[in-house]
Amino acid sequence: MENSALNMDGIVLLNKPAGMTSHDCVARMRRLSGIRKIGHTGTLDPQATGLLPLCLGMATRIIQYLEEDDKVYHCTVSFGIKSDTYDIWGTMEEPNRAEQKALTELSLEKILGTLDSFRGEIQQKPPIFSAIRKDGKRLYEYARRGEMVEIPTRNVVIHQLELLQYDDVKKQARFFVHCSKGTYVRSICHDLGEVLGCGGVMAGLVRTSCGAMNLEEAVTFEELESDKDFREHLVSMEKPLVRLGWIVAHPFQERALEDGKSILVGKNIITPPSVIGKHPIKYGVLVEGRLAAIGTVKEDRFRPEKVFKKRGMDI
Repeated sequence: MENSALNMDGIVLLNKPAGMTSHDCVARMRRLSGIRKIGHTGTLDPQATGLLPLCLGMATRIIQYLEEDDKVYHCTVSFGIKSDTYDIWGTMEEPNRAEQKALTELSLEKILGTLDSFRGEIQQKPPIFSAIRKDGKRLYEYARRGEMVEIPTRNVVIHQLELLQYDDVKKQARFFVHCSKGTYVRSICHDLGEVLGCGGVMAGLVRTSCGAMNLEEAVTFEELESDKDFREHLVSMEKPLVRLGWIVAHPFQERALEDGKSILVGKNIITPPSVIGKHPIKYGVLVEGRLAAIGTVKEDRFRPEKVFKKRGMDI
């Protein structure tokens, strides 16, 4: 592939294959693009597939804003099974008699009857095999050493949880999940099995969207490698920042922003954010259609917290 790292600031929407960690995907993109500064938004488990946004160059500086976005998944649950990782790739536990009996009594009606308790704002306990930190270490580090550790619950929001398909012979169901950041779909699968009394694990996961970014627009590594120049697949930094309000500034104001100074926005075009959350409202500044800064507005002045300088040098 012939391309230059020059001005490669943007986001590649990757359709992640199974069998690769999110870190593996970043490493492969570094080799492919020649760019060192690459990060991802929202870790996907190695066996999961689907949308993994990779931020290149200056786009790595917007990851903290993208991580606030909701996620959408299609997940498959296999009932009658339990594992230490809450998925089929972990160490399986032998079902007891009560769980075996509950599995024989499992029905479509029983599954549908449990879903309301998983919708809305809920308390969720992450799997022990997860990257969450406790006392300076990842939870999976404790798990691999066989150490017991208390796992704190966290508030998450399940906006939608819908049953798409149920196979009563295989005792397997497929769900649509629209959830807030920090939600573990593996925990939903495990907890659903616990409520039904038969156990359950995640048997498949596909992420279909992250905020305004969708799997339909994603490309595979094979497609990227076959293109002569994959810069046509780069998504601009401002496109997925749907949580921001927008200010259109003049080019002469950009120098002030680069110096860390505030600018007057009273006569500038201000668009309110399309998504209102619990966090303070942030605004993005566009100069000639390009993202120049992100910050806050107070008393008719925009105060930058991140500035994206226009440049023409290699990353």
